[in-house]
Amino acid sequence: MRNVFFLFLLYGTISVWAQVKTFLATDIENDFINFRGKGTDCYYTGGHRLIFWEENSKKKCRSFGISITQQTYTPSDLQEINPAILDYPYAGLLFCSLHMLVLAPEKGVRVYNKFSIGTSGPRSGVATWQRTIHRIIGDEIPQGWFLLN
Repeated sequence: MRNVFFLFLLYGTISVWAQVKTFLATDIENDFINFRGKGTDCYYTGGHRLIFWEENSKKKCRSFGISITQQTYTPSDLQEINPAILDYPYAGLLFCSLHMLVLAPEKGVRVYNKFSIGTSGPRSGVATWQRTIHRIIGDEIPQGWFLLN
């Protein structure tokens, strides 16, 4: 039960506002809870993002942000070492993004731009992350990640 409580703390959405103009937020997504009561861990299985936003004080219609994101993808069967050709492969992404939001409500304009750069595969760290979380919650350990290492 303690592990489940830990995960609810870890997998919530937390935002901290220094002022109205600046904030730090985390977005955490995971399929370990769903409506049927059993997690699925297949295809898009989870992701985490830490983002910092700041409004430009001179031009209040512009906001800028920077974020770091990690995403995890797995096949439908975590015990399968070599997923079927039509199944999703074990995959991970880790990337940094720059964000810009421009608002001009009087003109009915909202423009959002994002530039991302990152890595995929073993350097993304998702294999270690997913195995660690599965050990904490006592879930089955995915078997195919070693193919990426």
